[in-house]
Order: sequence, then structure tokens, then C-alpha cells
Amino acid sequence: MQKQNIEIPTSNIIEQVKEKVYAFHTADTSMNANAIVDLLWPEYTMLVDGNYVNYENIKSAAYTFMASLKTFHSEWKDLRIFPPGQNHAISSYTFIDSLVAKDGTITKSRGPNTFVWERRGEEWKVIYGDADHYSINEVEAFESRSISDEKKVILKQDGQDEFVYWEMKDEKTLWGFYLGNIKGLKNYRDSIKLKLGDELFKSSVEKESIQTLDKSLLDNEKNGDRINALLVHTGSIGNIRQINFLESQLLNYQANKVSMFSSPSEFHGFIAKNDTLEKVRVYFCSSGSEWPPKPTIIIRELEKEINNGWKLIGHLHNHYCKEESNFIGILAPSLADAQYFKMLKDKFNVTHALITNGFHTVEIENKYFAKFESH
Repeated sequence: MQKQNIEIPTSNIIEQVKEKVYAFHTADTSMNANAIVDLLWPEYTMLVDGNYVNYENIKSAAYTFMASLKTFHSEWKDLRIFPPGQNHAISSYTFIDSLVAKDGTITKSRGPNTFVWERRGEEWKVIYGDADHYSINEVEAFESRSISDEKKVILKQDGQDEFVYWEMKDEKTLWGFYLGNIKGLKNYRDSIKLKLGDELFKSSVEKESIQTLDKSLLDNEKNGDRINALLVHTGSIGNIRQINFLESQLLNYQANKVSMFSSPSEFHGFIAKNDTLEKVRVYFCSSGSEWPPKPTIIIRELEKEINNGWKLIGHLHNHYCKEESNFIGILAPSLADAQYFKMLKDKFNVTHALITNGFHTVEIENKYFAKFESH
């Protein structure tokens, strides 16, 4: 008799992988190289601090490195697990490491870690890893950084309607998850938490961050906005992740301009990159009212700069909700958003569309724009 494949519920996959993540943490902090290696498939590859390392080198380094340590303390936070299928799962978290070597050297670092887990038979192991380590001193210095410290070029200003851009060096911290000085954004988050209470606040943020809803919910749905939301939250399209530095800085800038809690407002952010100059330029427009002004002047500027080596790699805007919907913005494009994304692809071949709610961001590749409902 042929053996039938029994589908595992998503919640069970998450629990199975979570158990393995905890086992990896135990192996790390107990400096057990054997246990670490046993959690890796032989095809394992890791991108660590910008360099690819294969299984054999990781295996060798694990024994050498752990043997050099006296103590290994590591705190892992914000663990999220997303299973895109029955046999794979993605885990991500941020870590804070404090290591003491046998020679007395102390190393403190923190950063993001992502693992891709693969199930073979009944066994889950890691097939791919990605981690970046930042020294604690560097991070502490970075945490005071703000986009407002950069030179702001004003294209046009009319009352609270403004059209500006910032240009800065292209460095990995722009895309990382240390957010710098976000006092305005923090006040916005804290206001929501105070209004909702801890439990409702946590569940509302989590509700907009999941991508594990049943895809059958799409089968008979007719409402365009609901279809777009389900495409994201079933994991069919897009990737929901933590808000990054650049995104948080733009929202923080807006939160310092208007009260995002009592008088929320959307903005346009156009992220352009020049590989030759190794520069990133962020065009931004917003108003003091609910909707941003039409970014005509920015579109014209982009049309000109495309000929000077700049490429539009992303369009970012923010979503929020009213109090009756618990404030947390929907991480999916509206019909109008989807139409706008398609225009940006046709005009500039924009690489990604980004929507943030101040906690998480959904990142959507341009090849999926056509799948969304639009006007």
C-alpha cells in the first residue's frame, strides 16, 4: 500500500521549529559544537556578516570557536516563525551576545539572525542561515542616529505640504533593524499601547504581521480590498518583516511633524539608489492632513535623475487605522495603492513596493503587482 502524505497543521510546524530554535540556543550557550552541527543539514550555507560560509567551514569553525570560549551568554528576542510550506520554515530573531574567551577577551555584539529550516522525514534541520553582528558600542552610537541629522534638500514647501529628499551613503545599516532615534514613532506606539492595553495591543500588532491564514479564504471572496489583504496574510504574496531603519526614520519624521495618534497622516517615500556613486536618495512628501499631496514634483525629479544613474528601488508609504479598528495599519495595498504600484513599475520599473504600519513592513516584488486587485 502506498504511504499517504498527511498534511501537518501550520501551528504544529511552528511549534516543531520553535523547539528546534530553542535547542539551537541551548547548544550555543552551552558551547556544545556537536549539538550545533547536529542541527545543520550537510548542504547548509550561511551568509554571516556579508560572507558566505559552507557547511564544512562552519563545522570546523564551530569546534574551534567554542573551544576558545569560557562563557557564552546570548539573549534572543522577537522570535518569529513563518512556514511557507509543509517542509520548510523560516525563523528570525534578534540576538544580544556576550562572550568571554579563555584568554579574557570580552566580545559584545547584537544583530538579526534568520534560519531556513527544512524537514526531511520527521527531522527538522537548518539548510540556510543569515546573521549580521554589530558591536554593542557601534549599536549604541547608531541608536542616536536620525535622518534629520542628514542634509535635507527642499524641492518645494507650501505650508505643511513638503517635497524633500535626503541623500546618504549606501550602507547596510540603512536596511538593518536597529532603528536609531525614533522618539516620535515611539510616542505613537506607546500611545496606541496605552489606549488598547497590553493584551489587545499585542494581539492587534500580531494580527497584521501573520502570513499563515488559510488560502481557501480567497476562494469565494469578492471584495477587492479584502482579496488584497488575504493575498498578503495567507503568504501568497509579499514578505512581512520588522520595520527597518530607513522606513522607521521616515515615519518618525512624519510623527514629529503631526500627531500620528490623534491626527494620523500618510506619506510618500521614493527610495532611489545609484550604484556608481554608492548613494541612496530618499524622496519624501507629506502634508498635515490625512492624505499626502500629489508627488508630481518628485516624479519629475525622478524622470530626470533616472538618466543620471539613479534607479527607483522602492516606494514606501504608511497605513494606519481608526480607533474602532485598533489603530494598527493594514499591511496590504488598497485598490488605489495597487494601481499606483503598477504605474510606478510601468514608468520606472520600481523594484519593490513597501507598506509599513510602524511595527512591521510588507515588502512586495514588482512581479506580483499585477496579481492585486486595483481600480
